Amino acid sequence: MGAPPGIRLDHLVILVRDLPTAITDYRRLGFTVTPGGRHADGATHNAQVVFDDDTYFELVAFTDRWTLTKLRLLRRFHLLDGVVPPDPSFGSRVRRRGAVGDGLIDYALVPDDAEQRIRAARGRGLLIDGPLSGSRIRPDGQKVAWQFGFPHDPNLPFFCADKTPRALRVPEGDVRRHRNGAVGIARLTVYVRDLAWAAEGYGQLLGLEPTSVTADEARFRVRTEIVVRAHGGAATPAKVTLTTSQAGRVGVMDRQLTEGVDIELVVGDR
Repeated sequence: MGAPPGIRLDHLVILVRDLPTAITDYRRLGFTVTPGGRHADGATHNAQVVFDDDTYFELVAFTDRWTLTKLRLLRRFHLLDGVVPPDPSFGSRVRRRGAVGDGLIDYALVPDDAEQRIRAARGRGLLIDGPLSGSRIRPDGQKVAWQFGFPHDPNLPFFCADKTPRALRVPEGDVRRHRNGAVGIARLTVYVRDLAWAAEGYGQLLGLEPTSVTADEARFRVRTEIVVRAHGGAATPAKVTLTTSQAGRVGVMDRQLTEGVDIELVVGDR
């Protein structure tokens, strides 16, 4: 069963320690990186790697370089909940996941109608907040705005729907051309502790059944394939498979340059 019309992968959130360094590293890997600007709360700023399939990587960093260190100390001494409550906001999700580790920490789906999709997910029994407002200011001064939908379970992806024209948030044109030939995200693999729980939660959020289920994984398709795989460790996005138009570029990318993200380039989907 395919995805409901109007729900698809929007972007992957890659938390990095230093944004200028990450931009340089991703450019060395053959990606075109576009500065994104600062979020409304001033705590984070970002850059984007946008693909021809209208998905993108969001490289995001805290504007205060010591924030990650502080968050990890708070978690170590069991003080995180008192300082960063699990409220329905992008900032809370980034801080709480950053306290555990950086790299590929989250991802978003874009619905055609945020209010309707959130209402439908609630009707299927999912606890979800929204629509909530988000925004940032681009380097050229243009304000970009969107709506969020945040499941109470932070291990599920969130909704991110444009309020301003999408091209303001997700640039078009030559920024989508990459020296490594990357054209889109074919597959995202997500680790979860409890596969039965995950299949139910994803079904409530998306309104669809998995395309296939085994003892170890469930697969959903929202144009991009999402593979939800049982894993003994933390529930987190784990691996990205990109398609490339250049056969000579296939293979696994250097994790030191990807900021610890497992990224594989393949020719076509497999």
